[in-house]
Amino acid sequence: MSKKRDRRSGGPVPARPVEKEPPPPPQRRSGLFGSAAQSPYPPFGVSVAAGFRAVGRRPLLRALTLLAPLAVWAGFIALGTAPPPQALVLLTGLPPVHVSLDVALVNQAAGTAVSTTAMVLGSAAVRALALGMFALLLIASLREEPAGPSLRRLPRVAGILFLVISVEFALVLAVPLLVQSVAGPALGNLGVIAALILGLHYLGMAPAIAAAEPDPAAEILRRSVRAARLPGPRHLLLVVAYFSFVFWAATITPAGPNAPITPSPAVWGFALVGSLVHIGALGTFLFRWLAVRDQVPRAEPRR
Repeated sequence: MSKKRDRRSGGPVPARPVEKEPPPPPQRRSGLFGSAAQSPYPPFGVSVAAGFRAVGRRPLLRALTLLAPLAVWAGFIALGTAPPPQALVLLTGLPPVHVSLDVALVNQAAGTAVSTTAMVLGSAAVRALALGMFALLLIASLREEPAGPSLRRLPRVAGILFLVISVEFALVLAVPLLVQSVAGPALGNLGVIAALILGLHYLGMAPAIAAAEPDPAAEILRRSVRAARLPGPRHLLLVVAYFSFVFWAATITPAGPNAPITPSPAVWGFALVGSLVHIGALGTFLFRWLAVRDQVPRAEPRR
């Protein structure tokens, strides 16, 4: 009755109370290693299993994974420096793990600044070619595609990875010097560890992006950094787990006080297992990139 009287008399109809919407939750900004929000990356176990399945699915990948440590060891022997037994498990490590190893071995073999620079650049070129080949074979295995069309892009991918490895060479050399100048020479080893972790955290996706995307080198570096800054701790967990294996394997590798130039069968066994883990970790990064590639946009072109 009251509503009808209001309409007939032309009086104001009482308005319904407007329900206030709850305020949106505050957005967390990504910090140095990302935020604590839900991660878009697949879980750790799923990613690792997919990466190692990609290695085991192709006989060519399995054979190259086991032959790679022998080839790298023979290359350093030809340069006149013998890697110590503890280093054999790191010969096929992902950058920047092998970057720090290459710098140490080149310093032993080279005599002048010119020869050191030439050896470093040559090492970076060979590493880029090998890393690009493994990345392209793994991406073909993950996509269940033939390897031939993927390997045709090897010259371009190797050129981009040469620039990426060169950046990591500069990072491995600059960060320890910066730490020593600020905190003293006693913390030089801390600077090396920081350079390795930061390099893999922010540039670990670069080989995967180079193998999977047609982007130029600068865009690959930018997208790798953006991928590292996605929400959640899963990317950092993978980086820490990989480095934990690297330091653990280098510590327990058997070696006597007077290690011979020719490694023992036990040392070669550790080297082969380490190579399998390194290439499996590369497959894990590739699998994760395919899962989050749509969430890491390219930079907008400048007008």
